[in-house]
Order: sequence, then structure tokens, then C-alpha cells
Amino acid sequence: ELSDVIATLGVTTLHRDGIAKLTFDLKDESVNKLSSAVVAELGEAVKALQAESGLQGLMISSGKDAFIVGADITEFHSLFDKGEEYLVEMNLKVHDIFNAIEDLPFPTVTAINGLALGGGCE
Repeated sequence: ELSDVIATLGVTTLHRDGIAKLTFDLKDESVNKLSSAVVAELGEAVKALQAESGLQGLMISSGKDAFIVGADITEFHSLFDKGEEYLVEMNLKVHDIFNAIEDLPFPTVTAINGLALGGGCE
């Protein structure tokens, strides 16, 4: 269900015109980072958007002064410890999520404010 994907990403549907809004707004943080948890939630949000009938469009935005500052570098050591095969698989999954956004059957607009670094530029 689209309304259930809200913990890190605020996803709302504006029913009167069929436009869904996905807002990156990482709780208790001054900036949005693409952590493993955020990427997982984004994947869930995309699945919910794919399943939602009647949508006419999607607007992606940020609740922070910067859109996204990139990956959460505090996760790098633990991710690198998992080896190259894991990193390749993880990157492919992330690209699948961004490709799924691109392939949605309705127009998608991203309102970028401030910095859009790393994965924030995808």
C-alpha cells in the first residue's frame, strides 16, 4: 500500500489530480543520505507506486535544504568488508530501483533543491 511507505521517505498521493509525491526527508538528520535503509525504502516505495492504479504522475522532492548529499559514508567499511561480489550485486539492485522509477507508466518529475550528489544525481 502506497500510504504505508513513510518511515524515511514521505510518500503521499494527491488524489484529486492523481499525482503521487515522494519526499526524501531523513528523520533526525540535517541532510538526506542514501543509506541502505533509505535505498530499501525507496525500493518499497517504487513497488507501491507500481501497484497503485490511477496515478497520473510522480513528483520527487526533498524536505531538506539539500536534495541528497550522496551515499551514507558511515556504512562504507561494513559494506566493503562484504567483498566485491556483494558490492556489485548491491549496486545492480540500486540501479534496478532507479530504472524502475524511470520505467513507471506515468511522467516523473524531480524537484531538486540544493546539492544533488552521488546517487542523488541518478
